[in-house]
Formats: sequence, structure tokens, C-alpha cells
Amino acid sequence: MDEVYKAREAVLIPAVVRTAHPWMLLVAAVAMMVAILAVRQMSHSLWFDETQTANIAQAPTLPRLVAKAIHERPYPPLYFLFDRVSWSLRGDEVGLRFPSAVFGALATIAVYLFGTNFFRARTAAVAALLFCLMPGMFRYFIDANPYPLLALTSTLSAWTLWRALISDRAEDWMLYAAAAAAGLVCHSLFVFHIR
Repeated sequence: MDEVYKAREAVLIPAVVRTAHPWMLLVAAVAMMVAILAVRQMSHSLWFDETQTANIAQAPTLPRLVAKAIHERPYPPLYFLFDRVSWSLRGDEVGLRFPSAVFGALATIAVYLFGTNFFRARTAAVAALLFCLMPGMFRYFIDANPYPLLALTSTLSAWTLWRALISDRAEDWMLYAAAAAAGLVCHSLFVFHIR
């Protein structure tokens, strides 16, 4: 009976997935811990550019938010929309900076998932851990700026482009188009990630 179970498991769950699963759990746990650590360090006073983010997020209407995002800070409005929701839930420094921690944690997971296309799960996990623990990147996880969202959309765009090039399926090309569109409305530098 044991051998029948093992044979069925081998067919249903490829070896790559069986070995990658613990690493994915580790990366997800570390990403969550880094996000919690980032939130714990968010109560310091705002930097000048973060006050601009707060000013944009508190715009009275969505059209005004878009206009302020483009004119006051030369960024598309996607990050500021997320910041507006977070600010409405908790109107302080932590509420303003919280989306960055979430996007940083998601970007860490995306780096792992993208890395598994090229390397073993362990190597992809190391890359994701280095990404989230890098001092420069972690600093962006605790600032009210769109850089973690840029990292997330860039990684997702590269990953979905890779999938689309390999499979040439319409669904993968649509995922790439969605990831690229999200990147374009997140940060003006994303234009350099379009292939």
C-alpha cells in the first residue's frame, strides 16, 4: 500500500514541487516577519517626500489625487491609491507607510517564485532572503514611497514575460500585459522594464 501511495504521489506532485514547498514556506514566513519588523519601525517622523505622499493620499477626490500625484511627485497614481486606503484605516505614520511593507513582503515572495524558474528552490530562497534583508531595500519597506511596489511589479513583469515566452499561451501574455500595466501606473521608471 505504501508503494502505491508513493507512486501516485510521484505522478501527482513532481519532485521539484515537493522540494520547493518547504522553501516557499520559509520565504513566506521571512517575508511576513520582515513586514512585521518594518511596521514596528514605522513610527518615526516623516521625511519630506513622505509628507508629499501624505498630502497626495489625503486629496479630497480621486481625480485630484491623480493630478497631485503627477504634478507634485512625478509618479503615476497607483501607489497613492493604496496609500489613501491605508491612511483612511489608520491616519498616522504607520498607516501611511504600511503599503510599502506589504508590497515589500510580496516582492520578496515574487523574487523567490521568479528565481525558481532558473535555479533550485534553495537558491531562489537565498535570493529572496538577500533581497528582503538588503539594507537599502529594507529601508524602502518602511518609507511611504512607491519603490517596493516598483520592485514587486518589475519582478512580476519579468516573471510573467518569462512564462509567456516559454509557453506562448495567450493567458500568459495577458498576465504579462497586466503586470506591465500595473508597473506603468506605479512608477515612471517602470518604462525601462518593458521588453
